[in-house]
Amino acid sequence: MTIDTNKALELINDGAIIIDVREVDEYNREHIPNAINVPLSEINTVNYNKETTLIVYCQSGVRSLEAVKKLADEGYTSLYNLDGGLLNWGGDLEE
Repeated sequence: MTIDTNKALELINDGAIIIDVREVDEYNREHIPNAINVPLSEINTVNYNKETTLIVYCQSGVRSLEAVKKLADEGYTSLYNLDGGLLNWGGDLEE
């Protein structure tokens, strides 16, 4: 499911984990506060309870959509793709 920034913030406030699937150098430039960096190429290393709410994002939403599909294939059931990725975030960012 694709969600907007407002819904993402709601889920984050409720304890969702936010995963940035961009490369390490992209993440180090700027990222959503409290996001965990797991590059797309390493998404299979994610190890949470399969029912944990995960919000996945990248720069524009393409890589994160692929990551969501891979996580769903691994049995995760509460997955969200941030619509438009970091480009549409509009909220605070950390360096």
